[in-house]
Amino acid sequence: MNQIVYISKETFTILRRDRVFLPAIVIGVSLLALTGIASYWGIEEFRKILYDLGAMFFQLTGFSIAIFWGTKILSDSKSEGSMEWQLSAPVSRVNWLLGRFIGLSLALILIASFMVLTWQFIYLAYGIGTIKLKTIFIFSFLTLSWILMASVATLFASIASSAVALFSSFWIMLVGLISQPVLQALSPETPDSMRVFVRAVAGIWNLHAFNTSGLATSSQYLSPNQMLDLLGYGLMLIGVVLSLACIVFHKRDLSA
Repeated sequence: MNQIVYISKETFTILRRDRVFLPAIVIGVSLLALTGIASYWGIEEFRKILYDLGAMFFQLTGFSIAIFWGTKILSDSKSEGSMEWQLSAPVSRVNWLLGRFIGLSLALILIASFMVLTWQFIYLAYGIGTIKLKTIFIFSFLTLSWILMASVATLFASIASSAVALFSSFWIMLVGLISQPVLQALSPETPDSMRVFVRAVAGIWNLHAFNTSGLATSSQYLSPNQMLDLLGYGLMLIGVVLSLACIVFHKRDLSA
């Protein structure tokens, strides 16, 4: 346990000092600030457009950072030699990988916190007041999807090179974002075999499920049971992906 905590702290510090950290915050905050243009698109649906744009920018920014850092932190550790040095000490490969992932997750949560704070400033700028608990839940589930994509990037980085991991993670992200919309858009003439396949993909890998911004302007949000189901779905996927990453990394030839 102490090994995981140490590696997590080191990873968090490395990412916080990384040259990408500040630009990532600036870009994420700027994109959220740009949602103010929604006021020129429609006054009656101002909040709906604001949340639709904000959630899209928030999720895509987080996915990009999670994928980039998830692949970079492992490739940098290998190229710098810190991976071999730390694993030559009494640190197991599983603890090392989990520590890297937890440190990455903490860095993502820190960036998400800055972006939620920006959202509060947007609220104040438009005289809406303080953000509600519903808004906190919306961005929390989006942040959970960031961490899920970080686990996917970690898995691919433990299998392949940095370039292949980036490419694979990007396309897996794309599949997760479109699986549910594609299922809903299937025509009645779609062959049953294809419908079953798309339904299976959407049931297993659906990143769109974490975007609950459509309920931002409604009188109700997800019920406690629905929130627990969504949280359980995300944690289950993270657990499965991380388990695969640990198995692969444990058996991988680090010199390859």
